[in-house]
Parts: sequence; C-alpha cells; structure tokens
Amino acid sequence: MQKNLLIVTIALVIISAIKLMLSLYFVRREENEPVYISYVWPVDCIAVASFMCIASIVFFLGGYKDHSAMFGYISVVPAILSICLTSFKISYSEEGFVHTSFFGIRRLYRYDEIKGYEGQFGKTDVVIYVRDKTISIDKHALNQFSFFKYASLRYKTANGGHTIKKISSTSNRYFGSRLKEPASFIFSGVSMIFVSTAALIVSIIMSRSPINENNSEHFKVSFSSYELSDGEAKLYAYPSEEKTELFVINNPEAAGIWKSELSFAAAGGECDVWVKTYAPEGNESYCTVRRMTCGEVELYSFSDAEQAQKEKFSPVIRVCFALTLISLILFVAGVVAARNPEKYPFLAKLIFRHGQLNLGGQKNKILR
Repeated sequence: MQKNLLIVTIALVIISAIKLMLSLYFVRREENEPVYISYVWPVDCIAVASFMCIASIVFFLGGYKDHSAMFGYISVVPAILSICLTSFKISYSEEGFVHTSFFGIRRLYRYDEIKGYEGQFGKTDVVIYVRDKTISIDKHALNQFSFFKYASLRYKTANGGHTIKKISSTSNRYFGSRLKEPASFIFSGVSMIFVSTAALIVSIIMSRSPINENNSEHFKVSFSSYELSDGEAKLYAYPSEEKTELFVINNPEAAGIWKSELSFAAAGGECDVWVKTYAPEGNESYCTVRRMTCGEVELYSFSDAEQAQKEKFSPVIRVCFALTLISLILFVAGVVAARNPEKYPFLAKLIFRHGQLNLGGQKNKILR
C-alpha cells in the first residue's frame, strides 16, 4: 500500500509541475492570450508538495514506511491545490471574456457588464466587479495589462466613450478598509490551517490504524539472545535462510515485558510471533513484533502493539496540533490587527509587512 501511495504522490507532483510549466510556457504578453490569474501560489504549493514527496521517498527507502505514508498523504494536498490553482484564468475575445474558477467552472461575461474595478494592476490584487460577481486578479498575474487594455477598449466602445470606473477602497466585511490584499491573506492563512490540519488528521488516523492477524506475518521462531534498551527490546533468532534474525518489540515496559520475560523467550524454545517486516535499502531487514506467544504464555499482544503505535505517533500529533493551533491564532490575530491596527500596533507589525495595510496618518506611529 505504501509503495502504491508513493507512486501516486510522485505522479501528482509531476503532473502539477507539468501543468504549471505548460501554463507559463504557452502564455504570451499579447492580446487575446489567456490571463493566468496566479502562478505564485501554484509554485509555492509545488515546492511544499515536492519537499513532502522527497521526505516520503527518503523514509520509504530507509524502511520507515509508516512515516513515508504520512508524508505521502500530506504531499497530496498541495499537489492537488497546485493543479486547481492553475485552472484560474481569463480568456477573452471580441464577444466577451470567460472566467475559469478554481473548480474549472466557466462563466462568460460581456464587457458592458463590468461595473468597475478596485486596486492597481501590477501593484496590488485587483477586484473586477461584473454583474453581481467579483473576479480577483493576483498582482503577479500574467497578461493582466493586455487584458485590461483590451477590456477597457471594448467597454469604451460599448458605453459611448465612457471608461471603466475605478472604485475606491471599500470596507471589507472582515478586514474593514485597512487590508489592501485580503484575498492573498485569506488564501495564505487558510492554506496554513488546511495543511497543518491535514497533517494532524493523517497522523491521528495512522496512530489508530488497527493491528491484527490480517495485516501481520506469522512466524515460528527460536530466539538465542536479547538486548533491552530504552523504549525497545531486540530479540535475535537463530540463523535461518527463510526469515530475518532481528525482532524488535516496541515499548516493552508498558506491556510488562522485563528481563525475566525476555530470558524466558530467549531460552531456546519455539515461539509464535506475528510481525511486520521492514527491509531498508542497504541495511539489514528486521521485524517489529505485533504479538508473541511462547508456549501457553502470551508475552506481547496486538493491543500492546497498538498502544506502542499510538505512543510512537504521539510526538508527531502534538507537533501537528501545535502548528494547527498556531495557524488559527495567527489568522484570527491577523483579522483583528487588520480591523484595528491603531489599537493593536504590535500585532499589525508582527503579522503584516510594510505596505500591506492602509494606515493613513497612523502609518509611522504603527509600523515604526
């Protein structure tokens, strides 16, 4: 399963990168070429997906397939986001312009339906008001100047020489009139929350995945010796051509396995073990014990293995939860600071860069 997931992850990252490169390659700064509304965010998403994918490959080759799967699941999210984000575009002709949304939904508008625009092309995100809809154009969008020039000309022809009205900054429902580019802030904040939450959910699911006979291998083994260290016990089997010689028990103390129990297992008698085998590239293969019985005595059970699995993922879950909480706090703090920069100058200075807020006469006082 982990191998198939890794293949799917690599394929998604490659597809998202190819789709972005094709979008950038075919775009030209000429009239009637599509306006690609955003290419910065897809690049960022591909960078995150590639990092997660590389981490997944490294863990997979190292034999840590559970960790590989976790990074693989996480990398799927930004890869799909990148594919969807490159769908944002505007295609235009004499009849009108077609806006393609995040989900690939296409809407046709006439130039005389434009009610106005807000922002400054090339310097800030621009919002175009058309019919009862709004279309946001990223300040880094390709071909935006050619599109606006053509749209202005067609609008002027259709409206008796009148130009498209530039609308002064209006009050945003959440940010008042202070935040210049609310769309970018919302997208970055939601992306951080989404990725950290996805990582949290995946780590929780993996920590609670069931361990039983159906997903375990069964061996009959005779052990020759053991080592007991902090957090794990290593049992060494007599040499055999059919199976690995190293068996690892995670968190033996919690299961009540001490030196006496390990000495009993290593006394030379035959034991039944249910395991998961790992075969790292270039290293000796080993098995993690999921259940072990020696004679009539059950030394380690499936429930013990599930508990050890939960404890192994516990630090990862705590980190992901902390990242999710920090993302939520920063987003809410950003909303509060954008609405009241004079009241919360420290938050405004901490979260927003210079020039992101309309501060008026309070600019020097707040950001100094």
